[in-house]
Amino acid sequence: MKSFTTKLFARAIFCPAKKITSSFTEKFVIVLPLLIITFNLSTQAQNSSYPSMTFHSPVLISGVSNQVNAVYLFSNVCNGVDANITIVNIYNGATLNNIDDTTGAGYYDAFQPYVTATPNDSSFIDWKIDFKVAGTTRDTILPKVAVTGVDVDGDGAYLKEFIMAATPGSFGLAYDTYLHYTFDGVRSTAISTVANVPLIDTNERRAMFQMNFTNVSSLLYRNGAVSTYGSEEIRQTCIYFKSFFDNEVLLPIKLLSFNATPGQQGVALNWSVTNEDGLEYYVAQKSTDGNNWKNIGDKVVGSPDLYNYSLTDFESNQGKVFYRLKLVTVNGDPTYSKIVQVNFKERPATKIRLNTIFNTNINLQITVPENDEYSYAIYSIEGSKIVQEHNNIQSGINYFAIDVPANVTRGIYVLAIRNKAGRLVYNSRLLKN
Repeated sequence: MKSFTTKLFARAIFCPAKKITSSFTEKFVIVLPLLIITFNLSTQAQNSSYPSMTFHSPVLISGVSNQVNAVYLFSNVCNGVDANITIVNIYNGATLNNIDDTTGAGYYDAFQPYVTATPNDSSFIDWKIDFKVAGTTRDTILPKVAVTGVDVDGDGAYLKEFIMAATPGSFGLAYDTYLHYTFDGVRSTAISTVANVPLIDTNERRAMFQMNFTNVSSLLYRNGAVSTYGSEEIRQTCIYFKSFFDNEVLLPIKLLSFNATPGQQGVALNWSVTNEDGLEYYVAQKSTDGNNWKNIGDKVVGSPDLYNYSLTDFESNQGKVFYRLKLVTVNGDPTYSKIVQVNFKERPATKIRLNTIFNTNINLQITVPENDEYSYAIYSIEGSKIVQEHNNIQSGINYFAIDVPANVTRGIYVLAIRNKAGRLVYNSRLLKN
């Protein structure tokens, strides 16, 4: 039996107060109707964040240990709440060696089953998590639940891990994720490449996948592996009930596509949406590091059905630039699109030379990397426009003269130069002698 790096799988936060191969997909779809989530659509108030939960010291309360239909009690997973975890089914020869392995790598507060993957096949286990009023068998409804798969990776050669559940309200991935995400209209799936990520590390966001739910009393969750190797493989997985992507949340149903395309006039942002019920407006955001964001424009939602939106970032960009959409509901609650990255080549900067002290005209020397159209405007110090001109700019060095009206008196003036997109490329104070 080949030993594998230990694994941490997913964690869900509930407290009141990458593509799969075609053969694997077909096999998965046949059995997946089991995966359902029970929702309560009451108007119970929801917490603004996802509180953490602790899963450890399970007690077998029904069935045979590590076998189908076994039920385990996890007490006090959060204030006033117990959790029952049921082994719903074990598919394609997978085996469960330990219901909650907390002696190896990983996190003590996470649910960490120790599973053997079947050789040359896709194997998996379905889990049902029921939330109960602490110390009773009564169901309880949790306002918000976040289930984060941690260390969803491969063995470096023959095996890829995956997680799946009936689609949540939203989900989160790192912008540079290792995982392949798919949504078939019912199920959300994240599957790794064969690349191995050392240990179980919540700082390694690229191998993590988070699903967020609201108003749930129970959910089913699947974890497994796709193997192309001829022997069994041991994986320590984990269902970690905690949120790691509060600011990286996606809406797979409402947002169909989002992309950013650089052009001569700027970066064109385009997105397609459907089912805009409950949405009020979109905000396009930009970042140079993938973490700190600023707003660059917004769009009010249209009518129902399918709609396409566009917005252009006219700012000058260099190096790596990241874009995302902020989707705001009528209640003011934000969710976020996937992050798209645009790489800009370093290019020569625009250079402008001129005589800042003038009498009858201002001579300009403008060097630009590509053709453009510039407008020149001279303003008095009080803000009144004195003169304005437009000229076509060719790649390379250009020479122009701005004639100043004879009635312009001595004093200080301001020159502003803008490109065709309206972006300010130069401004300077001038002295009329």
